[in-house]
Amino acid sequence: KKFKTFTAFAMLQSKVLRAFTNILVTATALSFTSVTAFVIYTKSANKHSYSPSIITNKWSKLLASTSTVKCQDAIWEDQTESDSCYYQKMELPSRNKQKSHAIFGHLLKADYIEKYEVYKRINEVGMESPELILVNVQLGSQLDGHEGVIHGGILSLLFDDAMGFAFTAMGIKVAFTANLNVDYRAPVLANSKVVIRVRLSKQEGRKLFFSAQMTNPDSSLLYAEGTTLYIIPRELE
Repeated sequence: KKFKTFTAFAMLQSKVLRAFTNILVTATALSFTSVTAFVIYTKSANKHSYSPSIITNKWSKLLASTSTVKCQDAIWEDQTESDSCYYQKMELPSRNKQKSHAIFGHLLKADYIEKYEVYKRINEVGMESPELILVNVQLGSQLDGHEGVIHGGILSLLFDDAMGFAFTAMGIKVAFTANLNVDYRAPVLANSKVVIRVRLSKQEGRKLFFSAQMTNPDSSLLYAEGTTLYIIPRELE
């Protein structure tokens, strides 16, 4: 009887030990998965923090004082840019002059969107660049979602409008947004200055694919990235 009791106790100990071992292995695996996910997320975030043409504080000051800026004045000190291009302030297309326009008719005022300047990249003959548009924006204090943070819908509005200027820069009179995707990378605080750069990704017939990045003035912080599909109406094709 004592032998049976001892055997049963030994078997119980073995089961408890196996259960504890399983729990330990599972916990270790979950911990490793979490660390791996964090590393992947961190690498992904770092990957998206790169901007090929970095705007300097000097560039922001130039924007406030002139209608044209040379490309080499709009980059990092350790990068090179051709002197055969420049940025030129764009005139507003007729659609943006309407009193009912969301930005230019209602939000372009103190404490809301305080500054919204659009520049077109001009390249000399023989030079090509996918970048079309640069937008210099000063945001105010009355556009919050969470307190002190600009509403994500406002950032989407800025992306959509900025990419609309891109098709205008291409000489296309009318195109309509068919799709807009925005990935938010960091919160934009109230009263922030942001810069949006728009590039043409590709064109397929009446379809225009644009991509854009929103950063702080010196491009050390990526706030958001956007992509959009515009459709040119058939009658204007």
